[in-house]
Amino acid sequence: MLATGLLFGTGCGKTGGPPAAKTSKTPSSSVALSDEAIRAAGIQVETVSSELLRPLLTLSGTLAAVPWTPDEQTAVSEADGAAAKRRLAEANFNRMSKLHAEGITSGQDLDTARAELEQARATAAQADAKLANLGLTLAADSFPSSSGSWGLANVPEADLRYVTVGARVVIRTESLPGLTFSGTIVALSRSASRDTRDFTARIAAIDPSKRLRPQTLATFEISLPAAPSLTVPSSAILLEPEGPVVFVAEGKNNFSRRIVKTGVSASDRLGVVEGLAAGERVVVQGAQLLESERLKAAFEPTVVD
Repeated sequence: MLATGLLFGTGCGKTGGPPAAKTSKTPSSSVALSDEAIRAAGIQVETVSSELLRPLLTLSGTLAAVPWTPDEQTAVSEADGAAAKRRLAEANFNRMSKLHAEGITSGQDLDTARAELEQARATAAQADAKLANLGLTLAADSFPSSSGSWGLANVPEADLRYVTVGARVVIRTESLPGLTFSGTIVALSRSASRDTRDFTARIAAIDPSKRLRPQTLATFEISLPAAPSLTVPSSAILLEPEGPVVFVAEGKNNFSRRIVKTGVSASDRLGVVEGLAAGERVVVQGAQLLESERLKAAFEPTVVD
């Protein structure tokens, strides 16, 4: 019976005209819902206001046995190797100069030693310049660390102003859930990573029991001074490709999509530095549904002749 029904449908079901096709258009920035739809979706709004925010800056990164990133460690190793070759070339040139003065070696041997020395010095200078560009002018043992455990936190350029040498840090790892470790920022890199464009905060961790393991992913929390700021709950923010987005209630049934710029967070609230004004009403529950409705409205059925 199932096969018969399918055959019948393909042969005779043409009385309704051609099927409808869907065409897309640029999604609107506004969404309108009925009272019933708003109640069914559980949409809730909150009036934006300024409050004293005690922000917590959370940075991602890794733990390490030395206060250098892998790229920085490579640069340090290259500089050490180049310096060793330069010293060897200097010693060889001095020896050849003495032997040449005594008539034991030829001028050609001395010229060869001189060329090797010049090449070694040029290579060492290039390696030193790379270190200086990375801001690596101090040896690892010049940083204080009572445990030998280090944190390397990735600091976006926008957050660089919040991170200062001497700041206390709380360290958390997924491998040790429920445990926290203390640390202190002892240095900041002078240049950003070529790949991520982030800076690096070097954190001396307090870990006398040696429980922190190098190459483990970690988060680093920095408490910032309290300051007044416009805030919204984290649930109000949608992370879209163009940036953080909120929906602002306009009237009773209309909602407007708006791109905002967020600042630091405190608990479950985010500071908003651009895109909202005090007194506006922002959707704090149901923003994802409004985004779905906005995108759905961009597809309208069109009858194909």
